[in-house]
Amino acid sequence: MKAKVFLVSMFLFLLTCAAPAAAQPPDLPQAISLRSPTRAFNEVYYFAIHDGLIYIKERVNGASWQLLGDSGSPENLLGTPITSDAMEEISVDGPILIAVSETRQIYYCKNGYAAPGAISWTDHWGTPLGAGQGVSLPEDIRGWALSQDDLLRNRFYYDQNGNAYPCMVTTIYALFENGREIHFTDPWTPPDWGYRIAGPFRDRFIAESLSAAASTLFVINRFGDMYTHQNDFDIGGGNPFFNYTYEDDVHYDTNDAILNFSLVRKRRVPDQVWYNQPKIHGRITKNITIFFPEDGAPGESDRILRVEGVSEEGIPGYFEKNLEGLFWHFVETPGRIIPEEDFIDNPPENMSHLTLGEAPEYTFPGTMTNLIFGAVEAELTDFSLVASPANLRLKTEDGTWIDLKLHHHFTLRNTPREHPGEDGDYVDLKGAIEIPAALRASEDKAVTDLLRHYFYVGKGEEKRFAKVSIKAKTDSVTLQTTSLSMKMAFSAESTR
Repeated sequence: MKAKVFLVSMFLFLLTCAAPAAAQPPDLPQAISLRSPTRAFNEVYYFAIHDGLIYIKERVNGASWQLLGDSGSPENLLGTPITSDAMEEISVDGPILIAVSETRQIYYCKNGYAAPGAISWTDHWGTPLGAGQGVSLPEDIRGWALSQDDLLRNRFYYDQNGNAYPCMVTTIYALFENGREIHFTDPWTPPDWGYRIAGPFRDRFIAESLSAAASTLFVINRFGDMYTHQNDFDIGGGNPFFNYTYEDDVHYDTNDAILNFSLVRKRRVPDQVWYNQPKIHGRITKNITIFFPEDGAPGESDRILRVEGVSEEGIPGYFEKNLEGLFWHFVETPGRIIPEEDFIDNPPENMSHLTLGEAPEYTFPGTMTNLIFGAVEAELTDFSLVASPANLRLKTEDGTWIDLKLHHHFTLRNTPREHPGEDGDYVDLKGAIEIPAALRASEDKAVTDLLRHYFYVGKGEEKRFAKVSIKAKTDSVTLQTTSLSMKMAFSAESTR
């Protein structure tokens, strides 16, 4: 009997020696409080990348780090790795995970709340219906972040008229190398980085880093000035199935997000104001994080902002506050080592004026025409392919110039383009011409005639906006009203 036990023991020992050693969990932090290119978290898990592999840890006492799935690489529903590339970066928001490989290929996961062995991935991204050819993360960027606005957590957002609408949008934002351009991609748009959101100060603000969560962006410059803004493809006016407006007086008595999902109800296109967050009084870094808390209430304001820094005693940690809060408080994370090069100047006053770059804006002469009343001299100034509005000047019959506003926003494209409007071809935009109240109430016959003939606005009428379709590029702009009754053409080569 003893001989049999000895033989079995030897057999098991030899099997153990012959079997490949299981990957040992690396020495990763017990908790993750700030997101970075290799560290992330959602309401259920912590995520980390180490030696090209993805690790996961449940956010409960006693949990330990383990490989994500069987391999630590993106796997399909069957548990088979879909790539042999090493993973280099990761970003997480809610149930969505994005991993970036050593070749910059993006891998996309929708079930990031599932058990670690059941989390599945795809490399498809973009039209049609998220099954496109996939997309890669640009090389020359300062940072990037994933955002997920969904019915499970945030449930709805409020437009700037206070109306609630369901939110179901996944977005990856990238801060390009110049620190000024914020590009984004959505799994239901063409697989490219051609869509942009205007940064603070009409796209002139130079940011050091960017974070995002639940369609809210958070940026910081080298002087510790911070701004936040809510925008994505659906909020910003891109979805062709929704009814968008620039009117600021649209309110619904039954303000229910599901009822408002009706394609008839009007969603206000947001203005491009970024909200200046209060300065932090302390030593900080450029490492910032925004996230939707696990106990967050539905709506747009429940976000938490964190900025890495040290206390007055030099203890590492982070400053934290709610998105709409006025005061920051400090949370210690002892043992954390902060590289000295991550710290930034942080004077008490706002220094944004020292971090403003040059954003292209154009001035074009042109004409406004319709079939009945002919042509009117026009001029478009401060026009940007990204920042809105522009100034629209029209010359009345008696030679007086009047000033209106041309608002515009992106819309759905069908084909990939990295720099639409800057690549020599027109980009399609949607927008509206805003007629100021003073002009609508004018007693000047030349003014009232022009408004009536070209915009069908009589004296004292409340028609404030005229919807237009726009085609724009860096040397010319054309637009027409949706009724086709009026057209405008502007060009750098136009002459009067």
